[in-house]
Amino acid sequence: MKAYMIKIIYNTGDSFHTVTKEEFIPIKVNNYEIAKENIRRIKEHWLYYKGKNDIFYNEMPKPNFVICEKYNPDFLELLFNEKDKYVFSPFWCGFFENLIRAEIIINDKNSYYDTSYEN
Repeated sequence: MKAYMIKIIYNTGDSFHTVTKEEFIPIKVNNYEIAKENIRRIKEHWLYYKGKNDIFYNEMPKPNFVICEKYNPDFLELLFNEKDKYVFSPFWCGFFENLIRAEIIINDKNSYYDTSYEN
């Protein structure tokens, strides 16, 4: 059976230097459609996170990722399957962080990359 993971490629650093890192979100899913939905949620969250310092922030509609019945842009909800969720604080969001790309990685004998979102 295939398992799908999401690899995040992002920049991080401090005031003096920047490095590019690659990390996996620590969940595996067995359904490609759920993996694609998780990529969509990552993209939607990132676009909202980037825009939250915009002067129109208060006028922006709230995205579709409601956590604990209250919207909080510091958390992201991904799916394990149709009913189970994984809530975490995205490590690619921060003062020095910048999301470059999110990829679906297929874990089987013939793994290949599917670039599903690129900033």
